[in-house]
Amino acid sequence: MQKISPRLTNPSLPEMLSLLALGLAVTGCFRHEPPGLQLAVVDAGEAADASAGADQADTPEEEEADAGEVDGPHGEGQPCPAGCPGEPGLVAEQRGLCHGLRQICDRLTCRWVDPEPSILSGYEAEESRCDGQDNDCDGETDEPLTCCLPGPQRPDRPAHDRWVVLCPGEFVMGSPGLECGASCRAGLAEMGSCADPRAPGACPGEEAGRADDELQHRVVLSYRFRMQATELGQQAWSQMGWQGQPVVNPARFPRQDLEGERPVETVSWWEALAYANWRSQEEGLGEGCYELVDCQGTPGTGDFRCVEVRTRHAPLQSCPAYRLPTEAEWEYAARAGLAGAVQDGASWVLEGEHDAPALDGVACYGGNSGTPREDGYPCGQWPERQEAAVGCAPAAVASRAANAWGLYDMQGNVAEWVWDGYWLDYGAAAASRRGDGAWVDPVGPLAGTGRRATRGGSWGSTAALARLAARWGLGPTERLPTHGFRLVQTLP
Repeated sequence: MQKISPRLTNPSLPEMLSLLALGLAVTGCFRHEPPGLQLAVVDAGEAADASAGADQADTPEEEEADAGEVDGPHGEGQPCPAGCPGEPGLVAEQRGLCHGLRQICDRLTCRWVDPEPSILSGYEAEESRCDGQDNDCDGETDEPLTCCLPGPQRPDRPAHDRWVVLCPGEFVMGSPGLECGASCRAGLAEMGSCADPRAPGACPGEEAGRADDELQHRVVLSYRFRMQATELGQQAWSQMGWQGQPVVNPARFPRQDLEGERPVETVSWWEALAYANWRSQEEGLGEGCYELVDCQGTPGTGDFRCVEVRTRHAPLQSCPAYRLPTEAEWEYAARAGLAGAVQDGASWVLEGEHDAPALDGVACYGGNSGTPREDGYPCGQWPERQEAAVGCAPAAVASRAANAWGLYDMQGNVAEWVWDGYWLDYGAAAASRRGDGAWVDPVGPLAGTGRRATRGGSWGSTAALARLAARWGLGPTERLPTHGFRLVQTLP
């Protein structure tokens, strides 16, 4: 079958004259649209031979070859309708690699032909790479490969209405301490538990501001899931209904005119579970991941609580509905493949209790959360502030830079409820262990602890609590203006 040959330079003047004289032109569809890429027919002599032979019958050998070729959408060997689509010209119309066609039209033979995989940029005879593109023009993406690319599902949507896909992977959870560095240097540390991910084979020093509940350990997540790109906003919360009635906005800092979407805060762990169930039901995902037992009060009013919660799926991650992230999911997503204290890999220097300049670009925390709002929380007396301010408050969601996977405010704005109970050792007894010591799909137990884990810094937190590894625990009924949440959902 005739192939079209691309090249990256403009046709020479003799070529252009020859082509114009013959009245030949080609058109095609390119998805990746590399700069300057053009389609050109063979030289004038070859073109004339091809043109002269276009009306001749195929030889038996050609007919046999044609019989083994895969039909395109217009049928193998079928003439191009009305010549070729698009306006005739020397340069192919660049409209995307596939644009609904597996084949491109060859004006030399007036036949639909396959592009040449070896030289046509972006085209593949079969999908051979995970890139989220339909490179073989069959209407499917990355098949039959098993692919997962972390990042936003719909980057065209507003950040507060966006989800981010997270892929299976392995990471080091927690932060290095002095004892870790000492055991690492002595060769006594558990394999992989103390090595510094930023410098393979090196022993780390203690991370400034670290607490004793951040023991480093390796975690494996074996499934895909997606996470809301921002903390849940007040607008989304206010759409919730409970027992046929709308809920109230509990936020200490309600959204004001001309502001972006603000995170909902002053919500308890129980209220976050109730919202996850309600949204799951609204979007046709069943009853939700949680069975809330003997609940009283109304979400958003401060009096909502339940006697018990049971999960409807075991393990929890097998639930297809919306839920709170586990601690491991949260830190994996926040790190986005990086180690250290800050999501963008910046050097971590703790200048004071509320002073860590490395957080400026990524987190609204207690050192930079000053606001001109009249309802700002008095913060002028907070010690060692990076910036002077009279009042402080959370910012609109996505006010700071996203991490490498497209998640905003993981280190600040409002701290976030997660599912796990708060344990000093992450609830290690509940985690399955791989032969090499890695924790696989861990979920911290609820029983035996009166507190639930929260992650991420907030507009009112110290700089140390805004580190990626920092952890905290609160009672499930507590409602603070520094705390909110975001949802996740396990993907097939």
